[in-house]
Amino acid sequence: MALQLGALRDALLDAGASEAKAALAAEELAGYENRFDGVERRLDQVAGRLDQVEQRLDHVEQRLDHVEQRLDRVERKVDELRSEMNERFAGLRGEMDLRFAEVAGRLTRVEWMMGTLIVLVLGVLGRLLFIH
Repeated sequence: MALQLGALRDALLDAGASEAKAALAAEELAGYENRFDGVERRLDQVAGRLDQVEQRLDHVEQRLDHVEQRLDRVERKVDELRSEMNERFAGLRGEMDLRFAEVAGRLTRVEWMMGTLIVLVLGVLGRLLFIH
């Protein structure tokens, strides 16, 4: 015999239902209750799984927060290094400009000295060749 809800069966009998109808109604309602119990168990399982998913998502969020913090530190360090490199390159550029200006000045003096030497050598050669 199927599971019945005794109190419902008794209430239906007291209300004047026949024994067969009361038993059938109680069995039918008990079947629905069993179905609802099964649905509740499944919902509990789904809720448990959702809790697990939520915990995993929380863990992923924490890891992402950690990664973001590390990335922020790396970005700050890269910005610091970029700033330092720009300062150093600016200093080197100024120093190289100064040295190139010095070299250009020396080359100008060497050109004048070479020109003067050439004139003197030509003058000496001219005197030596025309004096004899």
